[in-house]
Amino acid sequence: QVKGRGFGVEGILDPFASGLLIAATGTSTRFLEYFLALQKGYTAEICLGKATDTLDYTGSLVKEMPVPDITSEQLLQLREQFTGKISQIPPLFSNIRVDGKRAHTLARTGQSAELPPRDVEVFELEVITRSARFLIVRCTVSAGTYVRSLARDIAAALGTCGHLTRLRRTAIGNFRLPNEAPAFADSPGILMQQLTDDKALDFLPKFELTAEEARRFCKGQRIRVATVPQGIYRLHESGRFIGLGHIDTGVARVEKIYPN
Repeated sequence: QVKGRGFGVEGILDPFASGLLIAATGTSTRFLEYFLALQKGYTAEICLGKATDTLDYTGSLVKEMPVPDITSEQLLQLREQFTGKISQIPPLFSNIRVDGKRAHTLARTGQSAELPPRDVEVFELEVITRSARFLIVRCTVSAGTYVRSLARDIAAALGTCGHLTRLRRTAIGNFRLPNEAPAFADSPGILMQQLTDDKALDFLPKFELTAEEARRFCKGQRIRVATVPQGIYRLHESGRFIGLGHIDTGVARVEKIYPN
């Protein structure tokens, strides 16, 4: 039985998708928010020539178009066109709020909404398999990127329309599925590894406090520390993890205190 905050996960996956999730139980759920900004890796299968309202196979067909012959040069151009900072329009079927309501709630009641484009970043994009009507792509993207929108825009760049038929999250920051894991899988989830809070958060830099500094930090006080680059740090005292602190211009303030 888990007491306290119970159970939580970092972000969500689309209902049709599979892959990696970071989960926490009890008081560890307080740290999940720090995983949200990490880059995400995906493998995605795009069906060309058909578009759906949800931008995936679970939706209703809204358009059909011929699929032109696609050259190797066009596939190489996709990498150049869609790598880096890009602007994308999120799917209407999404969790984005529009006038206080979730966009997907509006969509399911037959309403429409104008979702403004948002700036995202694609760090890596590679077409790893192609056939007459399907592409399988591998990508690494910033938080907030919709791969369904990326698939729609890739299809448009090839002169047709498209939607996702499969999606698998393969990485969250430095957390990755094993290399031997299948590109897509429908099997039930497994627990890959269990980590302490300190170890799971090791993508954040470490900063050591004195015993007196740690005592004051655990009371919620701001403390003077050495000047280091601004950011959130894992704070330790004599090797013991005591929490997260935000350090700016030599002052550390409490982000989270680790319960001991």
